[in-house]
Amino acid sequence: MKISKFIFLPFILVFFLTACSLNSLDEEAVNYFKKETPLQVDLIVSQPITLNETQTIKAILMQNGETVAGLNDVQFILWKKDSLGSQQAINASNDGNGEYSVEKIFTEQGVFYVKVLATSKGSTVMPTKQFIVGELSEEELKEFQKESLIPQHNHDDHH
Repeated sequence: MKISKFIFLPFILVFFLTACSLNSLDEEAVNYFKKETPLQVDLIVSQPITLNETQTIKAILMQNGETVAGLNDVQFILWKKDSLGSQQAINASNDGNGEYSVEKIFTEQGVFYVKVLATSKGSTVMPTKQFIVGELSEEELKEFQKESLIPQHNHDDHH
């Protein structure tokens, strides 16, 4: 019986020592991987949008709690509901302080979407916002309100 205790004792010691060293390795391993801070976008569409007048659509970009200035490729993609094939991509102007904007004249009323495409430090986002141009019929308004309750798919987590 004494011999079996002495045989298992080294195995038990090795087990405890390796378990302790693995925990410290896990903590150190975290430092070797890229720590990503996602780009955040506040998309601003002023309502109401009037037909045949210049409208400004803005996006405020932030990362790590600070505004992101100096991005070269920020695009706004606009389309009318049920007309996905007629998307219009517009390069945004950099207004400073992390604000980017486009100007657009809407010539028809209805439900529209705007998507901002921006990349900073390896983080790409493509948030989409739905908005109304002009007046909607009661049926269109009910459908808009119903769709507004359904969460839109957000690409903030994609890279």
